[in-house]
Amino acid sequence: MKYIGLFLVLASTALFAASNRFPQGSFEGKGYWKMPSGQTGEYAAILKITGNEVYSKVDLGNGEIHEETGTVNFDENGFYNMTHGESQEPVATGYCGSVWCHAEGVSPEGAFEETIVFKDNQIFRLGSMKLQDVGMIMYEDALSPVAKR
Repeated sequence: MKYIGLFLVLASTALFAASNRFPQGSFEGKGYWKMPSGQTGEYAAILKITGNEVYSKVDLGNGEIHEETGTVNFDENGFYNMTHGESQEPVATGYCGSVWCHAEGVSPEGAFEETIVFKDNQIFRLGSMKLQDVGMIMYEDALSPVAKR
């Protein structure tokens, strides 16, 4: 499940900004996941965006923590691709409208899709992953800007 944090990273694509750049700053929140088998769980998420670099940390609450960094490249029409790692391996493509973004991608571990809504200074995400080792997982979360101290 190496890419779970990266998939959750894709939530930050157009928050209160033009559809060709990411919002800047730090966001955090909580979410839940579930599987068709009935398994469920909760997680905490942190998202940090600087320029076109995105850092994600997902804490599943059971000692399992996923940290990922990605680079997002928008075109002038609000479409984008995301790369990962030193080799800049492509992992996702997406597009944004006024307050919605959608992304999908494939990794060696499986496939994913995610829809994002930006409202009232929050990021709302709904997505799914189909991972080869565990099957289908659905997730949903809400992230808020981290207050500056």
